[in-house]
Amino acid sequence: MIVADRAINLNEAAVRLGVSVRTIRRMIDNGEIHAFKVLGQWRIRESEIERIMRGGKDDDGSRSDDDN
Repeated sequence: MIVADRAINLNEAAVRLGVSVRTIRRMIDNGEIHAFKVLGQWRIRESEIERIMRGGKDDDGSRSDDDN
């Protein structure tokens, strides 16, 4: 069974991560969080929040910022 990955707004993301919305925006700008816009409003997938909570590691255990 495939479970849909829900997209949440910046306020909900901030609450889940225990940071301010301003910090979430900064993380998006710095490429630390992958986000996308829907009708002009930022959205973040729940799986992305879970990745951040795991210390920024992707599902395969590698760090998301390891491009090399």
